[in-house]
Amino acid sequence: METHVLFLLTLTLAALKCHKCAVYTMRRDLKLTLNVLTSVTFKQHGNNVGRCITSCKQNAACCSVNVHWDGVTSSVTCELLSSYLHEVEQRHLLPAPGWVFVQEDPVYTEGGWALAFRATSAIGQSVWDTWHHDGRHDDTNEMQACLLPVSSAACTAHFRSYVMDRWTNIDQVRIRLYRTDSVVAEMTFDGQGSTRISWLDISRLLTSSWTDMTSSSPHNCFSLTGLDWVYRRFYLSKFEAGCENDTGWLTVADTHPTPSVYGQCPWDYSQPLPALLYSPLSTAVRWQWEAAVADFMVVHVTFLD
Repeated sequence: METHVLFLLTLTLAALKCHKCAVYTMRRDLKLTLNVLTSVTFKQHGNNVGRCITSCKQNAACCSVNVHWDGVTSSVTCELLSSYLHEVEQRHLLPAPGWVFVQEDPVYTEGGWALAFRATSAIGQSVWDTWHHDGRHDDTNEMQACLLPVSSAACTAHFRSYVMDRWTNIDQVRIRLYRTDSVVAEMTFDGQGSTRISWLDISRLLTSSWTDMTSSSPHNCFSLTGLDWVYRRFYLSKFEAGCENDTGWLTVADTHPTPSVYGQCPWDYSQPLPALLYSPLSTAVRWQWEAAVADFMVVHVTFLD
């Protein structure tokens, strides 16, 4: 059984208005048998896992811990490990009744919102493919140029967090679009009980910066998957009336393997891809004539207590 628990920490990135929190991977009745640094034993009291995590943090080489509680002696054993789970072969994670394997996975937060994903325009990489790239966790790569809500030539890839593969205990989801380092559009959604696809649904909409977008607004497509055959993702469309009059609020004109696909409109490929197209007005606009391109888009989440 795998459990993911959110602990907020106060480790501030230097000179950044960005904080590191952590999602902890916990695997019960399993232990990692490789690269044990040392063992620490203490009497059972309070949050045993938390005490083992603290012991790990006090050892610069420690990456994860095995925790065991002995009900007879009321003692707790912490085995401090120098490896992360993704660094070792699964054969080293063995059944061990009564043990719990715990690993800290860093996540970056801003004002209580955890960074789940960031897409950048015109970098030639697929937003959709990155969104679904299971196992890709840029939190460990220290992609600091992509952590802050500012444009940076050093942010040359989309950013994908651990959160994407652990879409559990989500409270709210927020999309923000940025242009010249300012928020130009924003929406929040009810993320409770959602998946990493289903949260983007108009019935879950809580707030929107567009005045004509509400949870009951008429629309013809409101979906993260969007239209597969024309590579429109995050497709929030009010109505379709031919390429020149198609109207909406947001869409990602994503990269695709062929330069032209039947059904595409000029506005699907008139900008360097991927293009984060949005309405710069207070209402939906015609994509062909009035849409603007955001520099980047950020998806944040909050967690249930």
